[in-house]
Amino acid sequence: MTRSLEQAISRAKALPSDVQDRIAETVLWMAEHERSQSVVLSESDKKAIEEGLAELDRGEFVSEAEMEGIWVRYRA
Repeated sequence: MTRSLEQAISRAKALPSDVQDRIAETVLWMAEHERSQSVVLSESDKKAIEEGLAELDRGEFVSEAEMEGIWVRYRA
């Protein structure tokens, strides 16, 4: 396991269990799709991810209702 993944897991462990479940679902989805395709991030994608991580560091989270809307929209 890489150092980055260890750090991510360590941070995730401190979050509420429902958030941990969402993170796990995302990681599992990524692991399944990694074998079949590669994702190339644009500079704007990278910037959005960096901004999201900064929000996480500041403790800024979306509401439960907003998160549910996202899951409804993107679930397969």
